[in-house]
Amino acid sequence: PGNGHWGIAEPEAGIVEDPATGEGFSLVSEEAEFVCECASSSCGAQIRMPLATYEEIRSDPKRFFVVKGHEELEYERIVSDNADYFIVEKLPGGPAGMAIRDDPRS
Repeated sequence: PGNGHWGIAEPEAGIVEDPATGEGFSLVSEEAEFVCECASSSCGAQIRMPLATYEEIRSDPKRFFVVKGHEELEYERIVSDNADYFIVEKLPGGPAGMAIRDDPRS
């Protein structure tokens, strides 16, 4: 992303308790706050989402999440509209090529 932030803050995990034994046995959710992945180098807006959602979005090197209003429709298209953020995909050509080239998961 353009802002260079890959930060996570405040992870939370919930454990389900077995009513019969009182023991925790499964993970309910893990959430974290992530820094908006918009093109603005000065953006520090945070977006809360489940870690699994983050991993699903970022499994495609052309897809990013941005706070609503931070999308750049000249360079990306909205592929999903969530409560507090959009999932955007870089358009073919320069933006998508740069996103793929710079993807730390590649």
